[in-house]
Amino acid sequence: MKKIISLFLTIYLTIISVNILANNNTKKQVPKKTNWSVFELSIFPTVPSSPYVTDVYGLKLGLPVSGGIKSVYGLETSVIGSGTDYIEGAQISVLANVCKTFYGLQLAFINIANEYGDGIQGGFFNTNSFDFNGLQLGAFNLTGKKADGLAVGVYNFAATSDGVQVGLLNISNKSGLQFGLVNIIKDSPIPFMPLCNFSF
Repeated sequence: MKKIISLFLTIYLTIISVNILANNNTKKQVPKKTNWSVFELSIFPTVPSSPYVTDVYGLKLGLPVSGGIKSVYGLETSVIGSGTDYIEGAQISVLANVCKTFYGLQLAFINIANEYGDGIQGGFFNTNSFDFNGLQLGAFNLTGKKADGLAVGVYNFAATSDGVQVGLLNISNKSGLQFGLVNIIKDSPIPFMPLCNFSF
């Protein structure tokens, strides 16, 4: 099991590294006019270069990885990982989905929204660096700022929760409604309660 997890983490870190390097190298090459397409096929985020800098209104397919600095309005799906910045629709992969903002569905082993998420995240590990609105289903659900909706998992964390957390361990720095074995709301008059805790 440790070898499988190590393999997944290695692949994931490779994808992130390639994406970071690609971001640093291709931002200077972005064309001034807006290009769009109904279908784009990608092997890696910048191979070929067209999917990386083209808005897609339809299907963006990664065999094995896709990514880009533009938007997908429809479906981005990849064998290993998807990494387009803006998603309005669905982002589905086996290993990892990474975006800045999504409205719709993220479905993979690991789902990351670096700015904002609105919709459903389903996977083993779901994280949003800033705000999230909707449903998170996974073993680990993390929201860096404000979570508004429902998080169901083993471990749920939100800096501020305006929704419901259901899990074995639920933590919120500020406000929320929690159901689980251990429930912590740090700014609550009673910060720790088993089974149920709330603060508004």
